[in-house]
Amino acid sequence: MAGVLTNHHVLLIVENNSVPFDRRVWQEALALAEYGAAVSIICPKADAFQLDCETLQGVRVFRYAPKWAGKGVGGYLLEYAWAWAQILRLIFRCLRRCGSIDVLHAANPPDIFWPIALLLRLRGTRFVFDEHDLAPLVMAAKFPSRAGRWLSSLLGWLERINYRVADAVIVTNQSFRRHALSACPGVEQKIFVVRNGPDTRFFRPRAPSIGLKGGRKYLAVYVGLMGKQDGVAAIVQAMHVLVGQLHYKDLTVYLVGDGDELPGLRKRIHAYGLQAYIRCPGILQGQALLDVLASADICLAPEPPDRLNHMCTMIKVMEYMAMGKPIVAFALKETRYTAGDAALYVTPAEPAAYARAMVRLLADAGLRQVMGRIGRERILKRLAWRHVRAPLYLAYTRILKAKGG
Repeated sequence: MAGVLTNHHVLLIVENNSVPFDRRVWQEALALAEYGAAVSIICPKADAFQLDCETLQGVRVFRYAPKWAGKGVGGYLLEYAWAWAQILRLIFRCLRRCGSIDVLHAANPPDIFWPIALLLRLRGTRFVFDEHDLAPLVMAAKFPSRAGRWLSSLLGWLERINYRVADAVIVTNQSFRRHALSACPGVEQKIFVVRNGPDTRFFRPRAPSIGLKGGRKYLAVYVGLMGKQDGVAAIVQAMHVLVGQLHYKDLTVYLVGDGDELPGLRKRIHAYGLQAYIRCPGILQGQALLDVLASADICLAPEPPDRLNHMCTMIKVMEYMAMGKPIVAFALKETRYTAGDAALYVTPAEPAAYARAMVRLLADAGLRQVMGRIGRERILKRLAWRHVRAPLYLAYTRILKAKGG
């Protein structure tokens, strides 16, 4: 599908995740390439992605080595300052190789790349602000201290600048759109909702690998980032209730992914004596990830109910649904909108209640089958990436036509 993007160069930048592990950025890049653009990406390195530069499926990826991964407010400031400098360096490298950048597409967090966009605007570059997370609310959730509140206020100011400077603002759902309009009235015409959606060519039901269950009857799986706001500690606490208090020993849990909280989670797993029941394999890609998901009896979405999480569309939830898996989740507004009857919603938002919901779903094979089928059908009919990506093309069409490109 080629059109207005043909013969245009798009540069995507992302600081908080590596590509292609960041599936939203990667799917956007592949879609833009399919629409006819030449696409480059700048991102940090990760354990599985160490090359400084490589071309994947026609997309050129430039990577830098991250430093000072956020530990406290000061750690985040150092991390972002380093990332800003490295990304600017690689932008100049990209310019030398490619000659021009027609669109700079910046995914957040952080929200600090608008000065680079203004610099490139002198060369005719358009700016797309792609808001993956509501950075002020993320920071407030991570750091309730005075310093955290100060940084949250700063990020709110930066967020509003991005809304004003951007030629187009991309958000993940209607909750994010309402937030943007509340924070910066008058930007309605530049906001486009591009929902997270799984690629059903990759995420689809397949035969399980029984050996992953470790000799136990059931397998539960979490896949995603492991920050404080992701609530993965609730899974460990729930397993402590199941194994240590209820003596329920039919379940193995995989916590797949990485993040600031993973070292602490591993310590807690050891402290509770759950090493035989909870496995933390780190980031999994490709067939290894699909094997784990295909083998799951239930999938887990433990994000706690707070202002931020109520507004977020969890990409993991849709990937679980695409695989035909039933979900245990806390009762979040956007999670309910996404999963519908494909999830069992837990109240109150406590580890013990989460543990009881896990056991209830594991005990009812018929319910698991019905919920899995409902989730898969919702993805195929409404929420797959092929259904939700159209506004991305519309956003690019509008800004490039306004440029005269």
